[in-house]
Amino acid sequence: MQLNPENDLAPMQYAQLLLAQGKFTESLQQVEKSRELNPLNYSVPTVVWIYQMQQRDDLALQELERINSAEPSGRDIHISAQRVYARLGRDEESLQHWLWLMRDSGYNETDIQTVQTEFANGGLLAVYHWLLARKDDADLGQYTPPLSWARYALAAGELEVALDYLEQASTARQSPLLWGNIDPAYDPVRMHPRFQAVMKQYQKPEF
Repeated sequence: MQLNPENDLAPMQYAQLLLAQGKFTESLQQVEKSRELNPLNYSVPTVVWIYQMQQRDDLALQELERINSAEPSGRDIHISAQRVYARLGRDEESLQHWLWLMRDSGYNETDIQTVQTEFANGGLLAVYHWLLARKDDADLGQYTPPLSWARYALAAGELEVALDYLEQASTARQSPLLWGNIDPAYDPVRMHPRFQAVMKQYQKPEF
């Protein structure tokens, strides 16, 4: 940032580092700096993500709606919307974004219809169980395996299964776990010794 003050990408990346440390206000300030350098960054849903990590779901929804009203919808918006609506209990709206991501990831219409049937019979919980049973490699906004499988298991209430996959994700050094200490997706196992051991590994410096 000091070497190239006009680089709008650097503050955005620094914002993610600050977010991993739970420094929400400082993270938002860096996003604002990035936007000042490049107005196109107003369409990037990083602020939605920060509010989600703070569990300020009302503000996350406001920011999501602002972007949607002004910018064409992209994959990152669908990922954010899928998460925001699920946390707000607006499951039908969350499902629509799941389906968009599935189509974008190459799922066929038979799979889409199966997911819609699963949802009709058991809501998003049934969809999470279906995704966990499938164990596909696709990134549907929950990252890639084994971390995605861990997140499906968490949402499905299969906590021991989730911990198994979280440990595998840690061994595989999946970088999204850097935000594990603040991501509410991990709240069901937050106090579990196995999860805390995983998080401790991510606090060790690299040389």
